[in-house]
Amino acid sequence: MIFSLKKASLPDYYPGFSNYPGINIHELNIYDLITIKVFVADGDGNDIPQIIDAHIDLTIESIEGDKIVADILTDLPENFPLSTGDPLELLEEEILFCVKYEGHLEGNIVN
Repeated sequence: MIFSLKKASLPDYYPGFSNYPGINIHELNIYDLITIKVFVADGDGNDIPQIIDAHIDLTIESIEGDKIVADILTDLPENFPLSTGDPLELLEEEILFCVKYEGHLEGNIVN
């Protein structure tokens, strides 16, 4: 499940979670780096699963209307239900942060 800023405004929907700034979809561009929060069940199926949360960084591949498609950049554990490189379709309310893509800085490598 992906954390939603819209649902977070409901009383006790996500108790105890920080406020996030969110983004404006009209300010996003291809290749911008975005962050989402996901919740997954961790367990082998025999025990009561424990819910864990993780922040995941992605890079935007396309924006069409209110849908954003982005590829996962974060290295995730092998047993995680998502993998690096997987594309996700997201909504504006699911994006917590954005770092603007500034292009490639060729020739500015410092040793």
